[in-house]
Amino acid sequence: IGLAQSGKANLSALVTHRFPLEDLAGAFRLLEDYSDGVIKPVVTL
Repeated sequence: IGLAQSGKANLSALVTHRFPLEDLAGAFRLLEDYSDGVIKPVVTL
């Protein structure tokens, strides 16, 4: 956590997909199928 807070660790590279809240089911499907090189999907409000 300290590395992320200090900016020494680039965690944005872990976010591979973004979904609107309306497509929450799509985010879970992607994770469940482990398809399209998913690492970390983010759901935006």
